[in-house]
Amino acid sequence: MIFVFVSFKPRAGRSPDEMRAVLRATAPKYRTIPGLIRKYFIGSVETGRAGGAYEWETLAQAEAYHNDAWKRVIVET
Repeated sequence: MIFVFVSFKPRAGRSPDEMRAVLRATAPKYRTIPGLIRKYFIGSVETGRAGGAYEWETLAQAEAYHNDAWKRVIVET
């Protein structure tokens, strides 16, 4: 198994409730990603950071998913 931990600073002015809504809206898509065993959403009001912990079957699957296109989506969202 491979674990990937992602942490980012949400867009300025976005409240914790707004951030939760954005993350909840994305949750269903993770059920169909090949090789993804589990994804946890993480966040901290104290630090103002959000992110995720991904559990993958293989390194190749993790690398295929966490590509430049994925990074652009994270930045844009």
